[in-house]
Amino acid sequence: MAFAQALLESIVQLGAAGVLRVLTRCFELTGDPRLPEAIGAGGRWISRRMRTDAHRPPGLYFGQAGIAWSLYEAGRALDDDTLTARGLALAEDLPVSSPNHDVTHGTAGIGLTFLHLWHRTGNDGFLRRADEAAETLLASATDGPDGLIWATPTGFESRLAGSRYYGFAHGTAGVGHLLLATAVATGRSDFLALANQAGETLLASATTDGGTAQWGPGPGDRTTAPYWCHGSAGTGTFLTRLHRVTGDDRFDQMARLAAEAVMENSWRGVLGQCHGLAGNGGFLLDMAETGDRARYEAMAHRLARVLYASRASLDGHLVFPDEEGGVSATWAGGVSGVLSFLLRLRHGSPRLWMVDPVLRNQQP
Repeated sequence: MAFAQALLESIVQLGAAGVLRVLTRCFELTGDPRLPEAIGAGGRWISRRMRTDAHRPPGLYFGQAGIAWSLYEAGRALDDDTLTARGLALAEDLPVSSPNHDVTHGTAGIGLTFLHLWHRTGNDGFLRRADEAAETLLASATDGPDGLIWATPTGFESRLAGSRYYGFAHGTAGVGHLLLATAVATGRSDFLALANQAGETLLASATTDGGTAQWGPGPGDRTTAPYWCHGSAGTGTFLTRLHRVTGDDRFDQMARLAAEAVMENSWRGVLGQCHGLAGNGGFLLDMAETGDRARYEAMAHRLARVLYASRASLDGHLVFPDEEGGVSATWAGGVSGVLSFLLRLRHGSPRLWMVDPVLRNQQP
């Protein structure tokens, strides 16, 4: 079955760590007695895999940071000291930065991992390392005619090499989010100022039309579908949090226009987190937390109905097709990412792979 193929990798985006984190959240919210055995088996499998992998990239969605986050949370939910210790050990072994700056592969995602573990453990060593990650981003920012951008170095071994993006996964919005969260956690005004500047760049680069806001992947690009990776859902994810911290209503207004773009494109059939309706729905639930709860929850329920209408049955199980028309367990495009959105819609919970408790509990 295609579900098993996802477990051949350990990473969040396309592998076992993403599935494990969603199963852990499901157990936390529902208490389903079938889940601890699966979570424990998955966590131990990933731990064994980590011991045999000689080379691991450091990133949150494509590397060790996300694996550390997932193992720690699995161990915490099961009261399994071995898994929590393994997750913390992997996190402590991370570099504070990467040649890539973004959330999925690089420094911003590593910094988010440190902030999350600091919040969960109270270990100030993780906060110091998040501060160092943000320092790296402060030093590497490029401000030019197209605004504030962190370009992927041309020599970086990736198809992203040389790219300049605005979105959450690979660009200004995601890096801005790490700077914002670190500013709130540390009180550093320079981080907050740069996060604000990132927001200004996104305001200036938006295409607003018919009561919606959309973005191209990068400078000079035509607007793309309003998804988490490059589009309105991801950019709005940052802007609504920037408004929460700064109180600047321009960021709130642009996030609202981004939400309208999400709904205008709700007929699109792709369902997953990265390029689909589950990720878009996560953004709408973010908006519901900042005001107009009934309105944005109703929007999220509309997306959920579209998702449910796309369901299928496979070997007696309810499944959802991925971007290629197959079935996978993955976070990015598969069933676990869809489940994460539906769980949050039904039960309420912080968004996965974010550090919203840090933003809620601290003041800049």
